[in-house]
Amino acid sequence: MTKKIIDFMNDNKQIENLLIDFYEAYYQNDLLKIYSFLDSSFQRAIPLNYFLIHSDYSIELGYLKAIKNICVCKEKNQAFAEVLLEFKENEMEIQFFLQTDYGGWKIDGDLFSKLREM
Repeated sequence: MTKKIIDFMNDNKQIENLLIDFYEAYYQNDLLKIYSFLDSSFQRAIPLNYFLIHSDYSIELGYLKAIKNICVCKEKNQAFAEVLLEFKENEMEIQFFLQTDYGGWKIDGDLFSKLREM
C-alpha cells in the first residue's frame, strides 16, 4: 500500500490567496463574502445584518496592486501582510493583520477602522 502524500499550501500562499479573494469579493460588491473573510471576534462584535447595512463598512478599500511581504508568527497563530493599494489619487502601503481562526486564516476586522481613518 502506498502512502498518499497531501500537499498543503504553505501559510504564505494561503494568506496571499485569501487577500486576492477578499479583494475580488470587494470588486464584485459581495458584502456577504467580504464578511466571511473577517475574523470571528469581529463577527461576534458586528452582526452580519449590521455589517450589510451600516455605512461604516461601505468604505473605499482601494485596488490591490501588490502583496509585498507576508510575515507569519506560527507560535501566536498571527500574521501580517504588507500590501500596496491604489486609491483614486494615490497609492498607499498598509498592513493587513491576520490570525488563524477555526483552522484557516482570517483578516482582522479592525481593517475597516484603520482605512476609515486614512
